[in-house]
Amino acid sequence: MGQRISKVTRADGTTGYKVDVTIKGQRIRQVFDKAEAEKLVRAEKQEKLERMLGVKAVERVSEVKLRDLIRGYWDDVVSKRVSSCSRRLCRINLTRFYDYAHGERSVVYVSEVTTSLIWEWRDKLIDDGFKPSTVNYKMNAVRGMFTREVEAKRMKAADNPFDGYSDLKAVSEARMLWKPQWVDLFISHALEPIRSFIEALAGTGMRPIELLSVTWRMVDFDSEILTVRCGKNAGELRSFPLDQHLREVFEAIKPANAGLDERVWKLSYNRMWEIFTELRDELGLPKKLSFYGLRHTFATDLMQENVQVFKVQQLMGHKNVATTMRYVHVQMDDMRNGLKTLRDTRGA
Repeated sequence: MGQRISKVTRADGTTGYKVDVTIKGQRIRQVFDKAEAEKLVRAEKQEKLERMLGVKAVERVSEVKLRDLIRGYWDDVVSKRVSSCSRRLCRINLTRFYDYAHGERSVVYVSEVTTSLIWEWRDKLIDDGFKPSTVNYKMNAVRGMFTREVEAKRMKAADNPFDGYSDLKAVSEARMLWKPQWVDLFISHALEPIRSFIEALAGTGMRPIELLSVTWRMVDFDSEILTVRCGKNAGELRSFPLDQHLREVFEAIKPANAGLDERVWKLSYNRMWEIFTELRDELGLPKKLSFYGLRHTFATDLMQENVQVFKVQQLMGHKNVATTMRYVHVQMDDMRNGLKTLRDTRGA
């Protein structure tokens, strides 16, 4: 129970619960039954959150900081009768989502949590090796927070970043592979900065957030090494070989007066995604093609070229080789399909 409730013994010997809350300007200090006492505490917290979010002006929810939204939702979770284990897992998932959305920015507002960010986070969870059921659990922990705001009429349904989102049914759902001709078609029609960004993604298999954090200090032309901050743990660094193709990509876009701490690609992820989807749709390419699809294509191509698994693991930045082994399964599926085609042909 929250700090606003204290257990007491009534004059008749029965157990009661004393509350000390303020609702609609009126302070209430009385003894109630347990259910009623908890209801009053939740009502007080709800009123505080509504004042903070501006419940009378739905459009103002966009001005709320994501941190404050999470805090309000967490208070509501704590006040409910859920197990300590469920509360702990919910808090972990909310914290990890906040860290991902926050990145290197000083503050994040609810309006900056877009649908593309939600899908990007889901793809990252998949890439980190979580099973579909675990991904769904983590995503739903966050979705519940936004659903609560819509139901309380503090957010318009159309502004819910989870609008149209569906639970993951299979890992392959989020990683449609790019065909070589699709990559060539996109690059031939793209302008900067999306052109070089796609070339770098296709040539490194890196996570989009890793490439977007690259500064010119991290591009070492002399040693031919590209250093990035690991997308899973922003405090860790990993290196990638800068081959001739990648070198040409970076040299072509480097300004003459570029500062060492200047980011190579200055646009935000959301803006990059907007440019990408607009051109993708204009070219008539499949709508399931994504930035992360290039990463999965890169890994799958390496496996099909019989590159050793541990080398693929290093290039992809996987902590666990089990994550890398998923691409072996993709290759095995291709072989099964090929064998089935052969059987069908012979049986015809």
